[in-house]
Amino acid sequence: MIYFGLGANLGDRRANLEQAIARLVQAGFELRAVSPMVESPALLPKNADPEWHKPYFNLVIRGAADWSPAAGLAIAKRIERELGRRPDAAKWSPRPADIDLINWHDRVDTQAAPDLTLPHREAARRDFVLTPLLHLQPDLRFGG
Repeated sequence: MIYFGLGANLGDRRANLEQAIARLVQAGFELRAVSPMVESPALLPKNADPEWHKPYFNLVIRGAADWSPAAGLAIAKRIERELGRRPDAAKWSPRPADIDLINWHDRVDTQAAPDLTLPHREAARRDFVLTPLLHLQPDLRFGG
């Protein structure tokens, strides 16, 4: 199974997540399950711009696709841009869509693609990923 984590903290957060899911499906993702949505504070560096303190809606989806991890990452980044995420925006700034590959068929790979480690290196430490993820598969173990 493939797991994507999705988040949004700009615009109509719920609609942005729905659009992101729809576009992943249009790109060939076979959606099998959607977690409950959770709201969480923005994860920010110290002294972040006060305008960046916008809460996120987050969820996790599970499914399958005939893509490579690199293709899945490219599709996710394209969808983020289509939904208004600026590639030149500061790393922690608010965004209408954030799509991360969380787990890819239990694959463990530190170089699945440039800028892609599987499973996602921070997912196990982020409640806004773990909470929805564990709703989908309580016994999920990262990396097999």
